[in-house]
Parts: sequence; structure tokens; C-alpha cells
Amino acid sequence: MSICQVSRNHQISVFSHVSKLGILLVLATPMITRLPSFLLFCLALLLSGACSSGKKAFERGDYYDAVLQAVNRLRQKPDHKKSIEVLQLSYMAAVEYLENDAQNQITSNANFKWRNAVSNYEKINNLYEQIRTSPGAQKVITNPVNRYKELNDLKQKAAAETYEAGIQYMMKNTRQDAKQAYFLFTEANGYSPGYRESIEMRDQAKFDATLKVVVEPMLDNSYGWDFESAVFGARLNEFVKFYTPDQAQRDSLKRIDQFLRISFNGFQESRPNITKRSESYADSVKTGEKTVGGQKVPVYHKVSG
Repeated sequence: MSICQVSRNHQISVFSHVSKLGILLVLATPMITRLPSFLLFCLALLLSGACSSGKKAFERGDYYDAVLQAVNRLRQKPDHKKSIEVLQLSYMAAVEYLENDAQNQITSNANFKWRNAVSNYEKINNLYEQIRTSPGAQKVITNPVNRYKELNDLKQKAAAETYEAGIQYMMKNTRQDAKQAYFLFTEANGYSPGYRESIEMRDQAKFDATLKVVVEPMLDNSYGWDFESAVFGARLNEFVKFYTPDQAQRDSLKRIDQFLRISFNGFQESRPNITKRSESYADSVKTGEKTVGGQKVPVYHKVSG
């Protein structure tokens, strides 16, 4: 059955990869009419999105998304006329828009202009790969363009841009700014692995951004609570690190942000409350049949429980 069809007896059997939403929709419902109306409405929206040809995205000027939707639809149905039309109209419009926007970013003095240009060129390359992996789309766009060569140069400039921004944040010498520097150095290394000292600076920025907490051991632990495992085994925040006093001394920490000391005075466990309730039910149950006047009639007995 097509994903856009529902049989007359209201049975649905659908398995579809919905690329835009990034989920797998698996639905098997023998009695869809019993679903609440709100769920039916949501299902209709989801199925309509999965069956989209990209026409609405094209009409609102979102050419990139229109191409992705049309290509995805052509994977399911290579001869889908509306998707073919949308792809013909939107592909070059999407490429031209992304390329012009990238050039405008480069010629401007906007912050992180190289990062933004990289993002646009990666989208152009994504369209190239999506079309190449869709036989139906390949018949429509026989020679999709890519910008892999240009992207290599842009990534080097984006790496320099984000690296220098990370240095500026490090110079402010605060935990929050060090955190921003950590993400920027990580990004720089992503654009160009091993770029300058991006790895070393990333590690230093994370160290400076991390809240260092020295945890003092419990003096009285007669109840056997495994306190150390609960604290040191937790990984709730990558920018918080717990140290024992010995570890802090061994690492020669120049700054300790907090000390944690716990006093455990004991507790009293309350007795459990048990609630009981019994109910009786009685009903007639068919236990057999007998013949009366040449006809079989059911035999019922009253049972209780």
C-alpha cells in the first residue's frame, strides 16, 4: 500500500522514512477509527509531510527544503509529476541563492562570515549527494553541481576565524568566556583537524571553564552509604569536576572553586503501610447447551469471584 493511501476498512500498514522529521514512522492499526481525533489529525499531518512534493516549500521561497522534499518523494515514486516539476524549478534557484548568500557573507564584515559561507557550500554539496542517491532525481537533474574544491579553502579560513575568536575569549579570563573558547577551538579543529594549537587550546579552555569541586570524605559513615561512588561516578555536567583532597594536591590546583562536605546524621526508616481491599463480582457464564423441543439452547450458571 502507498504511504498516502488508507484502505476502506480503515486498516493502515505504513513503514516510511521521513527524512525531514528525522524519524522512523511505523504504524499498524487495525481500527484507526477508534483513535482520538487529535491523534488522527497529527497522523494526517505526518503523512502529508511524508508525501510532500516540496511545492509548499517552493512557494514560500525555501528552495533548499523544496529540493530535499522533491528528491525524497522521487525516491518513493520516480515518476511523480509534481515532484519532478518542483525539482526542475527549485534546484538551480537553491544553488544560486546559497552561493550568492555565501558571497555576500564573505564580502561583508559580519562575524563568522567564513563559518556561514561554509554552511552554505555544505548545503550545496548535500543537494549534490541527495540527487546522486535518488535515481528518479538523477533523471531530472542530470548534472548536479558541487563545491567540494571551494569548500576546502573556505574551511581553512573558517578554522582561522574561529581559532582567533577563541583566543579573544580566552583573554577575558572568566569561566563563561573559557567555555565559549572551548566550543570555538573545537569548531576550528573540526574545520581543519590539528589546526595550529587548536587541540591544546581546546583542552586548556575546558580546564579553565571547569568548576573544580573538592569533596571531603565523610567522617561518620556508619550506615554504609557509598557516597564517593555517587559523587565521583556522576557525569551530569562536562564543566564540573570533583576532586578528592589528595587529587587536588597531586594536580597542584591553583584554583579551587568549591568545597563539598556532607554530614550524615542518620535516618529512621518508617514502617511500611499496607492497604488491603477485596471486592466481589457475580455474573452468568455459559457452561454448555441442552436440547429443548428439538432446539439447542445455552445453559448458564451464575459464578462469583
